[in-house]
Amino acid sequence: MKFTVNRTELLAAAQNAERIAPRVSTIEILQCAYLQAEQDTLTVASGNLEIALEQQLPAQIETEGRVVVKAPLLSGMLRLLDGERVTFQMKNGKLVVSSGNAEYAIPVMDAAQYPRMEIPCPAATVPVSGIPSLTKRTAFAVSEDTARPMLKCVNLIFGADGLQAVSTDSFRIASAKGDRESRGNISFLVPAASLEKLAGLVSDREKLQVGTTGKAIVFRKENFLFAARIMEGPYLAVSQVLSNLKQQFTVLTDAALLRDTILQALSVTGTQNRFSLSFAGNRLTVRCESEYGISETAMDVVALSGEPAGVYWYSPTQLLECLKALNGTLTEGPLKGDIASYFANDALFVCLGGVNAHKGLRETLLSLGVTEVMEAMDMDQFTNPQVRQAIGTLRREVQSIPGIRYYQCTWNPRFKGVDDYLLDWTKRKTA
Repeated sequence: MKFTVNRTELLAAAQNAERIAPRVSTIEILQCAYLQAEQDTLTVASGNLEIALEQQLPAQIETEGRVVVKAPLLSGMLRLLDGERVTFQMKNGKLVVSSGNAEYAIPVMDAAQYPRMEIPCPAATVPVSGIPSLTKRTAFAVSEDTARPMLKCVNLIFGADGLQAVSTDSFRIASAKGDRESRGNISFLVPAASLEKLAGLVSDREKLQVGTTGKAIVFRKENFLFAARIMEGPYLAVSQVLSNLKQQFTVLTDAALLRDTILQALSVTGTQNRFSLSFAGNRLTVRCESEYGISETAMDVVALSGEPAGVYWYSPTQLLECLKALNGTLTEGPLKGDIASYFANDALFVCLGGVNAHKGLRETLLSLGVTEVMEAMDMDQFTNPQVRQAIGTLRREVQSIPGIRYYQCTWNPRFKGVDDYLLDWTKRKTA
């Protein structure tokens, strides 16, 4: 076997293979990356019996063949080499890797013994994106109990309104909306560990095609295939449970501030903890009791509906995990964006610390995959020349981003901010 390939491209593929291959396994060969040189393509495969990854790279193949090498060793060598292209060939039972003035000779394992998982292409697929964000918002809530394998999964539900992901450990429920284009009439139970592996390989903006081959769910894009075994069995009817919940009240607060307040109260954490959140109007009190004492701290919240009242007991660890999974919002005043999003059916609001504080906005919009922006800046722009000038600069910057359509939204100027306007509109609509 002998082939030459672009070093940078192979390094990226090898690093992905290293993320998939287990670092410790009773089956040693699973710690390896499987390389197959055939025709003009190099296939890099790895897996752990539950998931499998295959990546294809263009290569100059002199002699076809296959080889298995430890995944960390492969990526480590490629990082150290500095040539643009790298050559692999078998010599005297060892794999010789050379690039520029450097050369490595390393031991290999029997490729015939590698348990390569076949990844057939699904007959029907739907587009999906945003896998990392969806995973972050749901995988944390699965069970760690190995005796309950179904609860170690994330339920991916492809419905008429797009993708929804649901998870539960029977103590809490996480539900997150995904790609609206991922429409279908099917659901899968995918182990959270498998979904987290995929999330580490792709970005939110990448559009994948997803389908099933019966016992596996397959995600693919150009020269990339990822398969995960799916679980079969009964699962909690989360939508029915959520629909039966009676909402007593809703309050709005800053997630980061709430996390900090909880952490302050946990200063007396011991082996026997009683942790509670108590509500009284626009005031939230966090209290922790243990054998070491009592800690109590309070913060302001905004009551959106109902009359906030009562004491509620939680596991602080589980509550903090929930808060950590929530996506933050960049806002012109964090509260303004959160309130507007709440009254606009969870619409995405990317807001600023001020009309001049738009450093990094371009990168943020690109990372979110935004294709349409509706400007909803405060109405004092029509009476304050400095604000109007700053918004003009901001507008030109966003309009210069390729692929983004830009609109300006205005409303009755007696409502300064979009949050004020939406609050009034909701009151009139529900009156």
